[in-house]
Amino acid sequence: MGNQPSGLTCGISKGSGTLASAAVIDVAVNCSTNTYSVGGSISGLGGASDLVLGNNGTESLSVAANASTFTLTKQVPSGSAYAVTVLTQPKGLNCTVANGSGTVEAANVSSVAVSCIAAPTYSVGGSIAGLGNTGLTLSNGGENLSIAANAGSFAFANLLSPGTDYNVTVGTQPTSQICSVVNGTGTVATGNVNSVAVNCSVPTTTTSTSTSTSSTSTTTSTTTTTITPSVSALTDTGITASQCYAAGSDALASCTSAAALALNNAQDGMIGRDVTTPDNTDGKLGFSYSTVGSNPTTDCVKDNITGLTWEGKPATDALRAASKTYTNLNDRSAGDASTYITAVNAAQLCGYSDWRLPTSDELQSLVDYSVASPGPTIDANWFANTQSNWYWSSSPYAGIASFAWYVVFYDGYVDYGNRTYGGRVRLVR
Repeated sequence: MGNQPSGLTCGISKGSGTLASAAVIDVAVNCSTNTYSVGGSISGLGGASDLVLGNNGTESLSVAANASTFTLTKQVPSGSAYAVTVLTQPKGLNCTVANGSGTVEAANVSSVAVSCIAAPTYSVGGSIAGLGNTGLTLSNGGENLSIAANAGSFAFANLLSPGTDYNVTVGTQPTSQICSVVNGTGTVATGNVNSVAVNCSVPTTTTSTSTSTSSTSTTTSTTTTTITPSVSALTDTGITASQCYAAGSDALASCTSAAALALNNAQDGMIGRDVTTPDNTDGKLGFSYSTVGSNPTTDCVKDNITGLTWEGKPATDALRAASKTYTNLNDRSAGDASTYITAVNAAQLCGYSDWRLPTSDELQSLVDYSVASPGPTIDANWFANTQSNWYWSSSPYAGIASFAWYVVFYDGYVDYGNRTYGGRVRLVR
């Protein structure tokens, strides 16, 4: 054997002997492909110990703290491609790969360079509604934040790296008020968190007095009851900054125009989440939705503002097709919404078994009033297959027991009708 071919190792069997009176044809040359290591340098890692590198999506390597070099465990055959990537970023750092891809050419690869720098950090905050008094403090981890009276927003001073969990809670309640937090937990992604909502209200106090008289005395007792209202955040209406009115005209005008401001400087398109958080990244304008785990939006959608989880609607499905209609008699009869609820809970849609009909107010919170009829008046990107028709609520009509309220997604109208009518259903939990 003379020179080995590049990237191969060859051997010869039956390569020696004595030439007789016939041709020699059983000499065999067998070659195998050589394998080589892939690695390189690491800079800036410091004491972080949770960096994970990968190659071609088939290997992962956990890198020790303070490492300055690395070598992937699996060797790569000569002539094969490699592609080194960061699978897991170390907390507080942002690592990038240079010279991370190529083809192994009959030699170990040591030119991959991983460079780590301090990761960008982001604030955690959001909106405050109804706060009129002093004394409110909010907490996130070990940080406490005092909130001034009449504040409409807040942000914690400590900035957090992507991947860091946050949990905003009420530390102390303000004087004579009760506040609660909606959408207060999550994980910092790649931007400031501004979706936390703090809602405050004044408890209602009722006093009742009763007097009892016997032959010898009169006794008066007074009972005072403090009622703390449930507090939940409200979505906005979807009205845009170009859908205001000006004096003397029925035509829609810009909400920042002098004529619109002169008519009323607190029109729908001038206030609310649609104005303060119109990012359109997780729902139109001030609406904010997210997926639930790995479930498709045609199964369920989380409203990040109210905290409610809504049933999505597939176009076709034996149980939950968007076009199916139901009565609202609550009698467990075939074709009734109550029977449908039982079936969906038995199927544990999105892993839950506490689905129910929404109240009319809850259902109306989905309406996007910027959408003109015939609708559907909803964010169709998140609620696909919504029918431009009416959907039952659980709210009874006070005047007639056989009637209940519904919401029409043709134009956002709220009305009531006979429970024997067939209406669409979107469950909530």
